[in-house]
Formats: sequence, C-alpha cells, structure tokens
Amino acid sequence: MQYFIANITAFLCIVLLVSILPIAQQQKQRCLLFVAGIQLFVFHAFKDYTSLPDLDYYVYAYDALKHVSLANAPMLDGIKAEPGWMYMTKVLSMLSDNYLLLFVFTSALIIFSYFDVIKRYSSIVWLSIFLFLIGNYNQSIFVLRQHLAIALCLLSYPLIINRKIWTYLVVMLLAYSVHQTAIIFWPVYFLYNRNWGMWTFGIALLCCGIYLYMHMETLLHLSLDYTKGYESYVEDDSEGSNFKMALLLVILLIWRLFVLKGKAWDVGINKLLTLILIVGCVIQVAGTGYVPTNRLNMYYSGAIFLIFPNTVAAIKNQYVRIFSIVLFSLVMFYFYLGALPHSSEAGYRFLL
Repeated sequence: MQYFIANITAFLCIVLLVSILPIAQQQKQRCLLFVAGIQLFVFHAFKDYTSLPDLDYYVYAYDALKHVSLANAPMLDGIKAEPGWMYMTKVLSMLSDNYLLLFVFTSALIIFSYFDVIKRYSSIVWLSIFLFLIGNYNQSIFVLRQHLAIALCLLSYPLIINRKIWTYLVVMLLAYSVHQTAIIFWPVYFLYNRNWGMWTFGIALLCCGIYLYMHMETLLHLSLDYTKGYESYVEDDSEGSNFKMALLLVILLIWRLFVLKGKAWDVGINKLLTLILIVGCVIQVAGTGYVPTNRLNMYYSGAIFLIFPNTVAAIKNQYVRIFSIVLFSLVMFYFYLGALPHSSEAGYRFLL
C-alpha cells in the first residue's frame, strides 16, 4: 500500500514542480506528460510478479511458449487466453528469454494509450493523469489482458471521431483478440456516427436499460456459450457491483449535461464522451448486484479521467471550478483509499 501512496505523492510533487517552471503553458503540459509518463511506466512495468495476482500465470505462459511454434501458440495446454494475447506473448518470448519484456511492452502500451488521449483531448492534463492514477491504473498493473484491450479501445477514440471505420474495426478486432470483453465497446462507433434525435435516443436507451435490468443474469450466462475462460465472472460468489458507482455515473451525467448544455453534443470529443457516459450509466444501473458489471463497464466508466476534467473546465466561475475539482478529487481519493487496503494490488512490491 505504501508504494501506491508514494507513487501518488511523487506525481503531485512533479505537478507542483512543473507548474513553477518559467516556460509556456503548452511546454509545461508536454513536460508533465513526459516526466509523469516515465514515472507511471517504471512503477507499472518493474513489479515483482510474485506480489500480485495473475502475474505468475502470465510468466508461466511466457516461459511455456518458448517451447512451442508460433502456429501452435493459441493451443498451449493449461493456458486460458485469447489467440491475440498468446501470439503476442509468443513473439515477445522469441525476442527475449526474460519475462520482463512482456511487462515492459504491455505497460508501455497501456500508459501510452492513456497519455495519448490525455494529450489529444484533456482540458486539464494534470487532473486527467491524477484521476487515472487513482482509477484504473492500479488494477492495470496485474490485470494485463483486459487493460491492454481497454488501451486499444482508448486508441480508437480519434478513429471514431474521424469516421475511420475500417481502421476502427481492425483495432477493435485486436482488442477482442486480447480480451473478449472488448466486444462491449464495439457499438460506440455506430452510436456516435448516427444522427439520433434526442427523444429517439432517450427512448432507445430507456428500453435497452429496462431490458438489461430484467434479463442481465440470463444474458451473462448466455455469453458464456460464446466466450472462453470467463466462467468466474458469473459463478463468483463474491459481492456484486454495488450502487455506489452507478450513483456516481448518474450524478456525473446530470452535472455534465447541466454544465455543458448543448455543447455536450458538439461533434468531436464532447459528443463521444457524453455517449460513453450515458452507455456507462445504463450498464452500471442495469447491472447493479452482479459480479461482472464493474469489470465489463470499465470500458465506459474508466473514461471518467477525461469526462470530469473536460466538463469542469467549461465552468466559467473560477471559484466554482476550483471547488468542483477539489470536491470530486477528494471523493474519488476517499473511495481509492477506502478500497486499497482490501484490494488485490495491496501487496504490490517493486522489483529491486
């Protein structure tokens, strides 16, 4: 736990130091992205794989794949993973016998994807990085397959906005080949590029939400017939998704629509983030009480690191803007600290 607190403290110190540099604001943002990117990458990549769940499984697969051909990589006995992940791991094992190459590669791609969309679209760079740091970052250190798929989905944002459908489909296919849950993000392109009437869109979402709420358990079990290795998502007897995240997303959506008004639907990143937040609300509310909901909805709820900064930046009153940033950051940090001691990543150790 102390490693994560130190990581956040180091980042905030970097933010403070960069803010007082006698350079232009744009240069400060580039400097922050570069220095913080290196910090988060090093912490992410160079971990002791025995200190966290799942990582020993990835290391075992990496070592086992050294002894099979590339063509037979997806069929390795005892390993449950998608073909894309297996092929990627096999290629990396051909380049180096050291499993650290797998961690370095996945960490680099995950960190790059977040920082790339932050650079492109965030209105408050430091706040986006901070929300990522207390959001998806910790879990992405050891849940490599799904967070690599999420990273690919993030890289698809400009493809959606610029209507590059074929490139988008290729990226989505790659994401699906790494983790099949990425299929939940596929409809975003078509939702974004369709000219919905407000009433039509609202009624369609309401109907989808009601249907999901009524048939969520059936749909989850049905999905097992078409996926591999996800039985634990449905059969796990741990506590399901609680209403806390659903309430947070709904409040954030109402607040965003109030602050931005018609600009929430401006073509570009505003419209895309509004759609992602709406879909995230529907899934989270309909899936409350079910174990897989939070994991599946990370493709949508994880976008908070962009949604909040881009919304709060539109508040013209400086004092209201600062108050909103402080309040939301404290709430998210409170959730983060409350969950950290009991989370899977609490045992993290740096590879010395």
